[in-house]
Amino acid sequence: MAILLLAAIGTFLFQFKIYRIIPLYTPPRPKETKQGVSVILSGKNHYESLKQNLEFWLKQDYPEFEVIVVHERTDEETHHLLESMARKYPMLREVNANQSINFFDEEKFSLSIGVRAARYDCVILTTPVYRPVSSRCIDSMQAAFGNGVNAVIGRVVSQNAPKKICSFRHFLEARRRLEYIGFALQGKAFTAERKLVAYRKNFFLEHQGYTGSYAIETGEFDLLAKHIKASGNVCVQIAAEATVIPVTALPVTAVKAEKAYQNILSCQQTPASGIIRAYHILNSLILITFLAGCILFGFQICQTGTESFPGWFCYFLGIGVLHFGYQAFSMQKAGNKLQSGLFWFAIPVYGFLYISLSFALLARIRQR
Repeated sequence: MAILLLAAIGTFLFQFKIYRIIPLYTPPRPKETKQGVSVILSGKNHYESLKQNLEFWLKQDYPEFEVIVVHERTDEETHHLLESMARKYPMLREVNANQSINFFDEEKFSLSIGVRAARYDCVILTTPVYRPVSSRCIDSMQAAFGNGVNAVIGRVVSQNAPKKICSFRHFLEARRRLEYIGFALQGKAFTAERKLVAYRKNFFLEHQGYTGSYAIETGEFDLLAKHIKASGNVCVQIAAEATVIPVTALPVTAVKAEKAYQNILSCQQTPASGIIRAYHILNSLILITFLAGCILFGFQICQTGTESFPGWFCYFLGIGVLHFGYQAFSMQKAGNKLQSGLFWFAIPVYGFLYISLSFALLARIRQR
């Protein structure tokens, strides 16, 4: 019970500090002053996605912007598609990036080439398999570039129907987003998702973009955000207009996505990554301890009968209920900002599934 109480206090402090500020946050609104924006996508092996989603970026309601698609000219099908669309949309640019080094991450390599070719200082990085939900997406992202802001973290949602029950995979995605957004709101950004993130071009090139992480398996997470040093240098834009949703995205397994996230936490020694690792350990400790207490309670009931109800279990159960109740409340309230769906009722179940997933990842790492 002492272990359960101490771990519950630790997780409560984390949830109060990180989750509570997300629903209270007011994102920046579009301003009268507009500056040029470059939207950059990696087009390699994304012909169908570009065909379905590219036009949503080209039809943005913004006075001065360009859309750069980086791909290999050997892909004639994509080249012809871009060539025909460029006749209708003059802001579309095609950049050739023949990639001959196989161990490079193709998307990160293409985006780095695109940033160097960008005409404007504000660059939005995204992927063809996601599309903006509003024609004001560029306007909302650009509005977050205030004085001294070098990075803007956009709003990514996993499903277009927020009232659906959240699956375990979507629960993990929502938890990860709440963690990195919560720390970014405190000026301790450690990652973002390349599905929608924006940088100052000079900042991107100054830190050599993704050059140092080409061979690191980070999935769709961004390692460049770790270079944000001050709270005023990063802005979070979670307005409804600055949102992208999956349309032609291939499902990523929970194991692969969680492994990429753990790689992000391992590849950088920041206060945020250390706190998150400690929080995950405390959460696992609570679940294991709570389960052990329930098993002990059942064992005592079977041994002594129902007449002598153990009083310690009332305190034990109270601590567990308060922990799961506040965790569910804080996560659900913050998750509503990201259309995470309903998952509050399944947090204990998802918690035990997460422990199993962690052990599976650990076993795979040791096996390799």
